[in-house]
Amino acid sequence: MPSASPEPENYSITEMIDRLKERSSGDPTQGELVVRADGTQAIKVRRRKRRSDQPERESAKRGKRIHALQLVVVLILVSFLVIAAAGVLFYFNGNAYRNKILGRINSATGGTSDVSQFRVTPLGANAYTLSLVWPDQNILKSLSLKGVSAQLNTSSFLGQPWSGDEVTASSGELLLGLAAKDVGPLGVDDSASHFKFTRFRSPDMTVTFGNPTKPSLRIAKSEISFYPESPNDRAEMRITGGSLDLGGDLPSFTIDRGYFGFSGRQIEVVGLRLEEPTDPRSVVELSGPITPFASTRASTLDIEKVENFPIEHLVGL
Repeated sequence: MPSASPEPENYSITEMIDRLKERSSGDPTQGELVVRADGTQAIKVRRRKRRSDQPERESAKRGKRIHALQLVVVLILVSFLVIAAAGVLFYFNGNAYRNKILGRINSATGGTSDVSQFRVTPLGANAYTLSLVWPDQNILKSLSLKGVSAQLNTSSFLGQPWSGDEVTASSGELLLGLAAKDVGPLGVDDSASHFKFTRFRSPDMTVTFGNPTKPSLRIAKSEISFYPESPNDRAEMRITGGSLDLGGDLPSFTIDRGYFGFSGRQIEVVGLRLEEPTDPRSVVELSGPITPFASTRASTLDIEKVENFPIEHLVGL
C-alpha cells in the first residue's frame, strides 16, 4: 500500500530554494542553515548564553580585591617605616648628633668629652672609648672608659633625655685630685641633666687619687656601680672586689665590698670591708666622712670591726 506522506518525494529546484528560505528564517533556537567550505550544508544551533546573578562568586571577587588593597597599603606603610627608620638612624650616627651628645655630656659633667667609634642602634648606643677631662681646680681630673654601652628607652629617640636601665663600660680609669675651695658640690644638678640612667657600672675600674705614679690612694681592678639617685636622696657608689692601696708604708688590702654616699661637698663612707690579702679571715671594717675639698684638714675613718687582722698592717709598721 503506498505511503500517505503529505510531502512529495521529488521537488523542483524552486521548491527546494523556498523550503531552505523558510528554515533559515525560522526560530533561531531551532538552528540556522549554513553551507560549509566543501559545499555541504548543516544546521547551526545557537547556544543561549547563561545570564544569571551569582552573588557568591561576586562576593569572592570583592573579597580578593579588598585583600589585595589591604596588602598594598601594608606594603606602603612598611616601606615608609623602613625608610623613616633608616633616615633616623642615619641622623643619629652622623657628626651633628654626635657633637650634640658630646655637648650634653659636657653640660652634665662639667668636663670636656670625646668619643670614638660612636654608634646608635634601635636598642641603644655604644662607643669604643669615652674620655672626660675636667679643669685643674676640680676634684675630678680625668676619666677614660672603654667598651661603653648604653641601654636606651624609646623616648630617647623622640627628643627626650637619654634614659634607660644602665650604662656599662668594660674597663675604666678615674683620676682624682685635690679641689679648689671655691668648687661647688660634687655631682651635677639632675634637673639640668640630659641623661636619666639608673646605674653606671664597670666590672674593671681603677680609681686613683693624687699623682698617678705615686698615688695617695688607689682602688684597682674593682667592680664599681654608681647610682645618681637613691632612696636616701643622694648619689651612691658600691664597690666589689679589687684592691686598695693607701700609699706610704701600708700594705695593699683586698676589697670585699664598699658602700659610699655623696652629699654636697662630702663623701660618706657608709661601710668599707677590707681583707688581708694572704688571709681572707682577717677583716677590718671602716666608716666615716671624707671631705676632699678641705686640703688642710685630714679625714678620719672609724674602725667598726677588726677580726684576725694584723695590727702592724693598720699602723704601717
